[in-house]
Amino acid sequence: MKIEKKLKRGLSELSSLFVAGPTSPTPFREGTSGILRSAHQYVGSDAARRSSPNRTFPDLVCVSFISMSPRFQTADLVRLVKRLEPSFEDVFFLAVDSTESHYQALADALPIPPWDQVIRGNGIHLRALGRQLHCGYVTLNKLRDLIHPSVRSEPIALVDPKRKSLAILDFSHSTGTAQNRETYQGVLELLDDCVLVAEPNLTQLTDAYEWLRESLRKKPGLRSMLLLTGTEAESLWEFIYERFYRITSDFLAHDLGFLGWLENGSVELNADSLRESTSDDAVHCVAKGRLMKTLFGSRDPL
Repeated sequence: MKIEKKLKRGLSELSSLFVAGPTSPTPFREGTSGILRSAHQYVGSDAARRSSPNRTFPDLVCVSFISMSPRFQTADLVRLVKRLEPSFEDVFFLAVDSTESHYQALADALPIPPWDQVIRGNGIHLRALGRQLHCGYVTLNKLRDLIHPSVRSEPIALVDPKRKSLAILDFSHSTGTAQNRETYQGVLELLDDCVLVAEPNLTQLTDAYEWLRESLRKKPGLRSMLLLTGTEAESLWEFIYERFYRITSDFLAHDLGFLGWLENGSVELNADSLRESTSDDAVHCVAKGRLMKTLFGSRDPL
């Protein structure tokens, strides 16, 4: 799909931040283009390599969608998950300390285990919904234990960087609340990417900026991306992204990425940008290694 730059009236009236100035190339990350690409099929490993006790794991990319928009619904998140699925060998969608109502909304969209089943125990409950997609529930205490365990003697998982898996940690049931901030900051060390979901709305974009500023204080190396949603997301994405990028670059010294847009059920994603996530932070890598082994060891058979 070809996406053209279309500057619309209205944003300049809200704030001088969005007054059109000299144009500049959209600063997509290295390896991506200014035109969003559809997700492509990524071929994974064979069954023998999966079953080997000393197998290597696909490099795990951990991401959360942090929504500033009350219109961003569970069905929208599920739609994004399914669009990202072909780009990864495995996709793990984890509802983190979900409320019963939020989990039920997920159950309406996905054939996941019933609520009374997943809240038993203190672990990770996964159900395979296909060869690649695995959905379930995880407690916040379990995630924190993976980051800061009482025993650290277990071997680090072997990772093949050419193979990629994706873990989506879903906090969307409490986005914007004090509880969500505490939950999110509590597992920040596990995240490679934070996807800020906002509409072409000054208040929501300001909230996204504050989320990012607070998170970067906790984890300076965190990557972030913008996902634009709502009315005129398709026509305004490049204009808003360019200006939001300049703001985060100038005031936070941060390289903001762009994941795509979502409007009226239509989705356009630069899924390859998620595959590029890397980290040299030792605590982060070891924590992800524990999560990797937990996820791949918790999957139900197809």
